[in-house]
Amino acid sequence: MIKLFVFTIFIPSVIFAQSTWVKVDFVGPCDSSPFLSKTIKVPQGSDLLSISKSVLLGNGVESLDDGRGLVQIAGSPLGDQALVVFGKNNEKMRAYGWCFSVNAQIPMDYASNLQVGAEPLIVQWFYAYSEIHRDKWINMCVPSFQVKDPQICPSGNE
Repeated sequence: MIKLFVFTIFIPSVIFAQSTWVKVDFVGPCDSSPFLSKTIKVPQGSDLLSISKSVLLGNGVESLDDGRGLVQIAGSPLGDQALVVFGKNNEKMRAYGWCFSVNAQIPMDYASNLQVGAEPLIVQWFYAYSEIHRDKWINMCVPSFQVKDPQICPSGNE
């Protein structure tokens, strides 16, 4: 009589997880060149917010998030300091904050909701503004280095 033994070997699923290369760039308020750029390999299914926070933390860059996206990186203006009112009768306002693109396209979803698939990605975070004119939004996610407003980019920070 032959006895058959079946052994089950447990190997963590992480070893078998598919991974993808992701390049993450961070472009500050006053310069078009990234102040940080890293390419890392991440498990498929990882969300873009977690990946981005990990890159920042791993490079000693402080950040704040709201669970959906990054709201402050490296001490960037936040809250009232990120609002610029201007125009003949103060009828225009720029609200500054962090936007991101994926493969040069701005997604219409939060970074926390977007997951890495099989294809390599380029994620770029950039400080930007959305502009309102007489109670109507006229644009969004315009890179702030294009206007270099003195409130956002005081002299010496360009």
